[in-house]
Amino acid sequence: MAHTELMELVRSTGRLNPEQWHNWEQWCDLLAPERRAELLDLQTLLSCLVAFGYFENHRPEEHVTNFRPHLEVLRETMRAALSLAQSLRRRGDSQQRLRAVCDGVHPEDTPEEAIATLETSLSDAFRVLDPFCRSDVVSIDSFHACCDLISRDLDRNPFFFPLAPLEFSSLEVSSAHRERLDKVDAIELAGVRTVVTLSMLGLLRLLRYSALARRLDAQHVHVIFAGLRRNVRALARFLSTQAAESIAKGVVPVSSVGVGSAKELDAVQYKVQSIAIALREDGEEALGLAPSVSSSQSVPQSAYESIITAVQDAVTNLEHAIVPAIQPARTNGASAIELGRFRLYAWMLQHVMRAFVAKASAVAFNPAGAKDLGFVSEFLQHLKSLGRTVVEEIPFDRKRELVVQLKRLKSAQPVDLAVLKTASHECSLFADHIEWTVRRMDERDDLPPFDKGAAARRFRRYLTSAQASRQEPELKRAPTQAPDRLAGESRTHPESL
Repeated sequence: MAHTELMELVRSTGRLNPEQWHNWEQWCDLLAPERRAELLDLQTLLSCLVAFGYFENHRPEEHVTNFRPHLEVLRETMRAALSLAQSLRRRGDSQQRLRAVCDGVHPEDTPEEAIATLETSLSDAFRVLDPFCRSDVVSIDSFHACCDLISRDLDRNPFFFPLAPLEFSSLEVSSAHRERLDKVDAIELAGVRTVVTLSMLGLLRLLRYSALARRLDAQHVHVIFAGLRRNVRALARFLSTQAAESIAKGVVPVSSVGVGSAKELDAVQYKVQSIAIALREDGEEALGLAPSVSSSQSVPQSAYESIITAVQDAVTNLEHAIVPAIQPARTNGASAIELGRFRLYAWMLQHVMRAFVAKASAVAFNPAGAKDLGFVSEFLQHLKSLGRTVVEEIPFDRKRELVVQLKRLKSAQPVDLAVLKTASHECSLFADHIEWTVRRMDERDDLPPFDKGAAARRFRRYLTSAQASRQEPELKRAPTQAPDRLAGESRTHPESL
């Protein structure tokens, strides 16, 4: 993904308005490299402080009644964040240049004033926590009240607010491993490129959090691990739902109607969902190696190594999963008009098949009363008029079984009820698949929305024409014929349809 496109993606998923984004970018550009590293650590600590306020992000503990150790960990991590904020305000010679960037801008919309506000917020919160930490016992309600107070105050900062999972800053993107993101550039479909980029940025964030936990003092590790748990769960949910579906659409080869096989789509979705499951299970297991907050034990090195290994495996597996999306199979160049016509025929054939299945089911329910089986020949005539192209072009896992049973139904004279039952079952499955295919085609950007009202009117005209043709034996051809192919010149429907 090009740098401009990547930054636009990050901006669109963030909270800054265009003016604030411009001021933030200019301010960050003037920071020295060591200050940019400090700013990245500050953003991490703020996000992890918020995550630490929720017990679902802690290592499970039983029968905890005193939350003073938790509050002390929170206070010490806030002390580290306050130290970073103060360091960023002391920029020496660059301070005047940074202020000049924001000349003419309202003070509240400048990072210069926002970091001063952050320093004040952290100092005030530190004073609030201090009396609680001097108490012998801190209740769960007091711990939650302190966390909520800190979270609300930090979230009001226009620039230095805690980042949520899958919400990224431009600084994170600039510091990310470009070789990882460069592999995403070759993906043609923009939607697939977006979800893969967000997934990869989320995984790279987990690696950065793990590296920071190793560098910081042991008393800050529990807070960083809370942020890791929160991001692992959120990223696993994203991979198993939205990302799995989008990647499958970009990976599975498509037919001439722009629809891939349902079986292949399910296989790719399962592959991406397996990555998500492994990330969550391995991540939770690795984070579980850390001792509880109440414990005085240090975090073993195996915990860091395990979480890093789990994330690196997810990165590698995701890169393998998107390889087919880099050079996806192309359609045969069918125009929007031809695809729209095909969608209409498919929709009409779906209703013809459902009517046939309903009548065949009635016959199967009461074989003794099956005197008139003329609906079978009518169905076969509709299939000849509407179904040839639809059956040929739509990828369907049971297409061979469908064609075999339709041929048996056509050749059986008189109609064999067992053959009728088997054919109606295959037609029922294919009608369901046509409905799914039409919904998939509705998602295409190059096709207008499907007008069911107009389609119903054309369907009624078609049925009237078909009925009239059956009453005129001398008519030598069917009243309507679907095009034999979608690309190039095709046999067109009569204008009367």
